[in-house]
Amino acid sequence: MGIEELCYGVFENCKNLREIILPNSLKTIKDYLFSGCLNLNKATLPNNIKIISDYLFYGCENLEEVILPQNVETIGNSSFAGCGKLAKLDIPLSLKNVGNYAFNACDRLNLQLCSNVNIGYECWMIWEFAGKCLNKKIKNL
Repeated sequence: MGIEELCYGVFENCKNLREIILPNSLKTIKDYLFSGCLNLNKATLPNNIKIISDYLFYGCENLEEVILPQNVETIGNSSFAGCGKLAKLDIPLSLKNVGNYAFNACDRLNLQLCSNVNIGYECWMIWEFAGKCLNKKIKNL
């Protein structure tokens, strides 16, 4: 038996955190867990996680890759917002919901989602660039 839950914001703003591999015993990840970890560049989430919590990686500017479990059903609000270097995120077929602003300012990220996925408000909006607001295009499978 290992750790089953990580509490709200426990690693928030950890500037020296570079890579995380969470144990498979983990069942629940609370909001803001890695928010503001500016030097985090890779994260591997455990197989038991079905919900990517709100603001999980919010503002992790150098995050490039996240390995999601194959049974994830929900990506929460602003989970990856502000992750401007995020380029690799394989979305499992189990995904059903993507929250509001989930991928805001993830301008390097191109995702393919099944057409039955519920997509939240301005999920793909890229913040202002040269005075214009750009919207990311979604490719449905």
